[in-house]
Amino acid sequence: MLHLHTYFTCKQSNFDIITQKLVTTLPEVLKELSTKLKQKKSLKGLTKEQQEALDLLRHVNTIRAQIPGSQAFKLHICNEIHNYFGYFGLLHIFLTFNPSPVHSPIFLVMCSNTSIDLTSQFPQLPSACERALILAKDPVTAVDFFQFSVDAMFSFLLGWDYTKQKSSKQGGILGKL
Repeated sequence: MLHLHTYFTCKQSNFDIITQKLVTTLPEVLKELSTKLKQKKSLKGLTKEQQEALDLLRHVNTIRAQIPGSQAFKLHICNEIHNYFGYFGLLHIFLTFNPSPVHSPIFLVMCSNTSIDLTSQFPQLPSACERALILAKDPVTAVDFFQFSVDAMFSFLLGWDYTKQKSSKQGGILGKL
């Protein structure tokens, strides 16, 4: 089973009712309701099940800021960085880091592609279309690749020691953080 660290929250007073509704609501009803919401159609004329599902959505919050690379995660990190401005002052250097799994031989190896030779300076990769299909079939590995890339950049370029949660003794390309 796939787990994307998505959490549901609700008021404690509604917990028993909400959990019962979550278990008994059919996926087809949610799909029909989501189609109506996406098309911005009028919500009049909903079936009883769709109305109950809509009521459920009004009482449940989805928390997905734990998914690395997701929009909510990016917003969470952005807000966290802005909070540091008040404490440390405005940053003097900005870094944009966006590893693309579509063009990465490491991502392909993480997807169990054994034909990629990482010891080669220019490994032979499948066509761009095939790589895009691999990415579409395995988005969870893309998230793992993103996290691996960020961890590697912080560890090897910036000298961050994740086990001690501080800069390593030798530091990185900018010295000790």
